[in-house]
Formats: sequence, C-alpha cells, structure tokens
Amino acid sequence: MRKIYLLSFLITGFYLTTLKAQTLTSTGCVPVVGDIYNRVLTNSFSQGSSGTGQTWNISTLTGSSSIANVVSVGSTPNGANHPLSNIAFYDGSNYTYYKTSSTAYQLYGLEVSISMVYSNPEDFMRYPFSYSNTYNDTWAATFTSGVFFYRKGSTTVTADGTGTLITPNGTISNVIRVHSVQIYSDSADLGGSPYVITYNNDQYFWYKDGIHFPLASTYNFTSSGSAPSSGGFYTDLPIGIKENLLLSNDVILTPNPANKNVQINYIVKKNSVVKISVINVIGEEVFVNQSSQKLIGDQSLNIDLRHLDKGVYFVRIQAEGESVTKKLIIQ
Repeated sequence: MRKIYLLSFLITGFYLTTLKAQTLTSTGCVPVVGDIYNRVLTNSFSQGSSGTGQTWNISTLTGSSSIANVVSVGSTPNGANHPLSNIAFYDGSNYTYYKTSSTAYQLYGLEVSISMVYSNPEDFMRYPFSYSNTYNDTWAATFTSGVFFYRKGSTTVTADGTGTLITPNGTISNVIRVHSVQIYSDSADLGGSPYVITYNNDQYFWYKDGIHFPLASTYNFTSSGSAPSSGGFYTDLPIGIKENLLLSNDVILTPNPANKNVQINYIVKKNSVVKISVINVIGEEVFVNQSSQKLIGDQSLNIDLRHLDKGVYFVRIQAEGESVTKKLIIQ
C-alpha cells in the first residue's frame, strides 16, 4: 500500500510541476521599459489543433521585420492623454499605451492618426493564466475621426492549448496557446442619423512564461465597413527561445551612443556561423556581416558607421536561428 501512495504522490507532483511550467504570470510575460519587440510580419497561417501536448510547426514562415520599443509614458508626446497607463509601445510613428500589474495587462489608449482614449480599459491578458482558463471583458473608448465616435466591445480569452511551437528561430517548449475573440463596434451621430460599424477579430497567440511578448500570432478580421483581412507574425526574440542557447546575451556596444564607429563584443557558446546586422527603425538591414567560418568564444567586430544617418538602430547577432538584439544610438 505504501508503494501505491508513493506512486500517487509522484504522479501528482509531476502534474503540478508541468502545470506550473505552463502557467503565464505577470512577472514572466509583461513587457517592461527598455524591451525591444521585433516581430516578423507574415501571412495568416493555420492555428492547428487545441488541447494538451500539441506541436505547432510554423517554421516555414517568412515576412518583414517590424520593431517596437517599450518606453515610459512620460517620454511620449501625448502621454498626458493616458494618465493611468505605465508603459507605451513605439513603432517609429505610433504609440500604444498599456497598464501592467500583477493581475492584468490592459490596453488604455492609442496615438496613431487619431487619439483613442479608453474610458474602460481592455484586459489584453489576465494573470496567472493556465490551460483551460477563460474570461470575458467588456471595454469602451472614444476617438474623433471627422466626427466623434464611441467604441465599445467585449473580448473573450481562453487558453486552449499547450505544447511545443516550432518557429523559424527554433523550437520552444512549454508553450500556451491563447484564443482571443474581440467583438466590438464604432458608432457616431451623423446629423441625427446613427452610423455604426461592427468588427470581429478572431486571433490566436502563443506564449511562454519568461518571454515578454507573444511568440507568434495569426488572426482573421472582419468588418461591416471594409473587406475581410488576415495576417500573422512570429517574434524574432533576443534571447531565451531555445533551451540550449548558442549565444550569450552579454553583448556590449562600445561606444554607445556612437559616432564614427562601434565595437561589438559578444560570446558564442557553441561553434556557429554568426551573422551581425544593423537594422533601422523600419526594419531595414543597413549593414550585414556574416562570418566565413564557425566561431566560438569571445568575439568582436568593429563597424564603420559614417555612412549611416543619426538616429536609433538595432544591432542583431544571429547564430543558427537564435538572436540577440541591442539598441544602438548614432549621434
């Protein structure tokens, strides 16, 4: 009988350990100021199956890079419009405002071609969040686009799968897939006549606790005011997407800010061909260097910057699908 009790204890312990590894937490998933979010925008792709123990393979996806920085609200031109937010995403032209806490990641506003302010924020995610967890959140915002609009809607979020995600960057285990369905409408008064546009956004996200951004996403969007659209992305993560890293995150740029040149010091943990790129804020590679042979250990590269305009850039070091990205300022 003692052996039966012991076996039961071991099975229970294994289940709890696995469940903990596949629970999303605020500490592990919420972006922080200084993070760099590099998405590769792709066509939409099949979300695959739900349930536990899945393998989702999106390794053949290709697309164009889109980089955003996580910045403080006070550093943005219109941060005063969103006083309850505590971080903002900046993609080179637009700002998105969020509030982060130990229990939720909430959307509070947008500064794009319009200024959208949420009177009731949208819970983008709640924490902790595990397989089969679900919630429904109602939210509301206002904006002016020729006339004054009210936006209101609801979002239903469900963790509907766990397993392994295979991306062009590598294989990531202990992943949770989250299904999000947004149903909302914009309404306005046009000279006494009501004007309403309805929307439906059906989207899947893949997350891993300890990584601050979704690993991948695919969506289908419909609107009564325009043709359906769809798309997706996977994240070109700077670190942590594979259990056996080839690159160290200890990359040093000297000097930074730089003027005429910058020296890049980095570490390769296993014999690998290394590609180093300098990328501008719209995702274009303005400098590329690839090693002619496999490298290992401490490495350095000096880059002449005199052909580049002043501004913000990103240095990306890649080795067999892994990458580390650092911000570089040229002045």
